[in-house]
Amino acid sequence: MSLLLDTHALVWWLLDPDRLSKKTCDLVKDRNQIPFISVASIYEIEYKRDRDRMLYRLPENIIDAMPPLGFGWLEIDASDSLHAARLDQGHRDPWDRMIASQAWRRELGLITSDADLTKACGRWDVLTVW
Repeated sequence: MSLLLDTHALVWWLLDPDRLSKKTCDLVKDRNQIPFISVASIYEIEYKRDRDRMLYRLPENIIDAMPPLGFGWLEIDASDSLHAARLDQGHRDPWDRMIASQAWRRELGLITSDADLTKACGRWDVLTVW
């Protein structure tokens, strides 16, 4: 199964991996597949960086830092945007909606510990992993 990391899972992987489940760590470390990160996570990290001291510890050039670590960037296309906008409104976080849409459209497992997002993904037919 190919995987897409939610933004908090990426941040924890880079800065505090003990917060991740063993299952999540094992899946991300599995070199038989490339774990993906949504480009929406770049926006979310940079948007929140000034308000979250933990994010200051991330590489300033997050774009170039991820591929050498084995992660692939997942671009957003027009169909991702349309699908995300049409998801039911039970979960309103725009970054989560976009990331879930990308996972659904590409049949990726979404790594997240966010209980609200996991619940919404159940309605949206997005497989979540933790």
